Amino acid sequence: MALPPRVHLPRLAASVLMIGSGIAGLIMTLLDRGAAFAAIVLGQPFPDWFSAHPWQPWPVCQSVVVIVGGLGGMTGVFTLTAVGILAGLVFVTPVGLLTALPSVLLLLAVLLRLRAFYEFMPRWRGPGPRPPGPEYR
Repeated sequence: MALPPRVHLPRLAASVLMIGSGIAGLIMTLLDRGAAFAAIVLGQPFPDWFSAHPWQPWPVCQSVVVIVGGLGGMTGVFTLTAVGILAGLVFVTPVGLLTALPSVLLLLAVLLRLRAFYEFMPRWRGPGPRPPGPEYR
């Protein structure tokens, strides 16, 4: 069974990885294990730029936005994907450390095929009826 022409496997894999890391970040935040994870990644003492114990709603919101960005990557909505990538690249929190690599992978997959997103698909603006095919709406 062939995939539809707009399905891009690297983008799909990066989106699934982004959703998984967002869910893991949300669980890590709710269980208050962020500092322990950051100690494994960065070591002790923490660098000055890192916030091991940020205000609790920030990592929760960051995780939710990363999950939404992954869903946007799967569905082909560039705006949601871009916001999720930006939230995942804020690596000054433990959730950001967890989501930085999937965000970079999704960013690379998005940049490879921008025309796969609804915002960048061509629109028929010429005279007469639109040509047949799914590429013009």
